[in-house]
Order: sequence, then structure tokens, then C-alpha cells
Amino acid sequence: HGMLHYLPFQALRSPEGKYLIESYTVSYLPSASVLKYAREKNRGNRSDLFAVANPKTDLSPLPAAELEAREVSALFNRKEVLLGQGATETKFKSEGPRYDMLLFSTHGEMIESAPLESNLRFTPTPQDDGKLTVSEIFDMEVKANLVTLSACETGLARGSKGGFPQGDDLVGLSRAFIHAGTPSVVASLWKVSDEATVEMMRSFYRNLQTMPKAEALQQAQLGLAKASATTSSHPYFWAPFILVGDWK
Repeated sequence: HGMLHYLPFQALRSPEGKYLIESYTVSYLPSASVLKYAREKNRGNRSDLFAVANPKTDLSPLPAAELEAREVSALFNRKEVLLGQGATETKFKSEGPRYDMLLFSTHGEMIESAPLESNLRFTPTPQDDGKLTVSEIFDMEVKANLVTLSACETGLARGSKGGFPQGDDLVGLSRAFIHAGTPSVVASLWKVSDEATVEMMRSFYRNLQTMPKAEALQQAQLGLAKASATTSSHPYFWAPFILVGDWK
């Protein structure tokens, strides 16, 4: 509820200074009733990947996102990767819903006054505006076992009451993809570091080859958290990513 949507529980610390994620895997549900629905949708399909990275938009470019998409896609024999000018909404709608894993390394636009118009950004074309809205996602059917919203510049620091975000936009994106058919969504709580995100996603997707989703994310985050010789050990770099929905 409210601000709790933006609290990274995995980064809470015990009186002894131990992060919660060092002892537990952590996942989130927009409501308790979602779990049964998500569990029924989890068919264990993880064999192929559809990735979208660094589309050409009016927002800042994301060059590290292309590296991320290439490195993650290298783990899959069957994949389709849309980069830069070719990262279009039309192409995703025609091909993406058939893949097991969806990776969006792009910007997100949160519209608090109209949550259903919040969107993921693509390269605009004459056929579309390059904005895949929450409303459009609700109307889609996807077979993806996991949707990852990586490197999104969500603008979650802006809120309509007292300067605090209300939480509905994050829930809107997650619920939209779960409603469309995916049991699990990975999303970020704030604007993330490009370099740390590349490392995180590389590790996360490698872990997914042998681990449940929540454990795969836990181990990827611990890898950065325990990198004591680098600034990546700060929770800012590893704590923003959360798993929403089924954790298996």
C-alpha cells in the first residue's frame, strides 16, 4: 500500500547489520489473490528470449542496455533482439508475445494522473507512437514465463501527495503483464546504474538456468552487495530490482 510499494524490503537490515536478503529470498504480490492466478500461469517455460534495448526516443539514450541485451541473449539458443532504431512497438507486438522470456532494457514513463497511459518506450514508427501503454498490455496475451523491466527511468520520485509516490503506477505495470499471462515480473524501484544493471542482469539470467526466480535474483543481488571493493555494494546499485508474482 502507498509508500510500501517503493520500500526495498531486501535491503532492510537487522540490528546486527545483516541485510534481509542474506537470510531470505524476497518476492512481492500486488494482492494475495494474484498468487493463485500467477501459479496457474507458470508452465516452467524458459527456453527462449525476446529482448528490446535502447530504442530511439526523445529521452536519453541507454547504450549500456544494448550490451545487457546482447550478453543476456547469448545465454539462449533461440532469441530475438531488437536494438536502437529497430526496437519498435509494432515488431514487439507481432513477435514478442510468443517468447518465454521478455527483457525490456528501455525507458518507462509513469503518468500518475492517468495510470493506464503509463508506458514502456519504443522507437516510434508511422504505424505506432512508440508507447506500449498499461491499457494495451492489459489487452494482450503473452506466453512469457518472466517479464523483466530493466533500466527503466520510471520517475517514481514524483508523487501527487506531499511529494511521495502513491504506488499505483508500479502495480499497474506489474498487474498488466500478469493479467496478460506472465506469472512473474521483475521491475525496478528507481533510476538504476547502467553498469550495475548490466552486471545484475547477466548474473540473474545465468542463475535462472538452474535456480527458481527469487533465488536467482537473490544471488545476483548478493553478488553486488558483497562486492566490498566496489561502489556497487551500496543498496542503491542492487536493491531497486524486485520480483512481483510467482517466485518459482
